[in-house]
Amino acid sequence: GTLPSESRAMADVQPMLGRGSVNDEKMMLSPRISSAQHPTAAELAEQKKNDRIVLALTYAVLFSRYAIATFLSAFFPTYAEDAGISSTFSGIIFSAYPLGITITSAFG
Repeated sequence: GTLPSESRAMADVQPMLGRGSVNDEKMMLSPRISSAQHPTAAELAEQKKNDRIVLALTYAVLFSRYAIATFLSAFFPTYAEDAGISSTFSGIIFSAYPLGITITSAFG
């Protein structure tokens, strides 16, 4: 005969449970209960502090990235002209990063 779905599931996992005690069966059939407690005020304060550190570091990285890009735009046209790079190609070089960000942001 056909086993009910819970019995069939137990039969499939029975070798993994060992001898198939009642406690093993109850664990498999009962919903999983989380033993995690609510965070304490100190834990919440620590998490908030960590979040602020991550935010500050993120802003520092972004600031550095845009500061470097700004510095590049100040001297690159002169360097590009000396290297024989046309102003059109220089524009393509500077537009590659925002174009890449635009394209990849559509996927993520």
